[in-house]
Amino acid sequence: MMKLATRISVVGLLAGTIALSGCATTESVERAQATADQAMTHAQAGEAAAARAQGSADAAGAAAQAAATAAQGAQSAADAAATEARNANQRLDQMKPTVEHLEHHHVDHTWNHVSKKQNHHKKHAKHHTKHHAKATAKTTTTTTP
Repeated sequence: MMKLATRISVVGLLAGTIALSGCATTESVERAQATADQAMTHAQAGEAAAARAQGSADAAGAAAQAAATAAQGAQSAADAAATEARNANQRLDQMKPTVEHLEHHHVDHTWNHVSKKQNHHKKHAKHHTKHHAKATAKTTTTTTP
């Protein structure tokens, strides 16, 4: 019987030890909960920082896209201006012989030999000059007391 009583005591002691080793103290549970809460706070802060970083990255991407669009518009305007400048230069190059010819007549006072039409305009201009000179002379003589 002693053996039976010893066996029961040993089994009871082992069962009690196993039962007590599975139980945690209130203090250890509170420490574990505090650690878990702190980890959760850090995780939420990390998520908030990641969201802010994503917002900043999205804004930077939008700004870069807007800058690219503006650059394309500026390039188009520059290309159009260059084309217009080339066209203007071509028109000037085409007019150069005419201008040189007219300049030659101006410098050499050879308008009489240009053409009848231009000669007509010159005579017409002389007529107006004489006419205006006479009209100016009449008004100055009639207005003086």
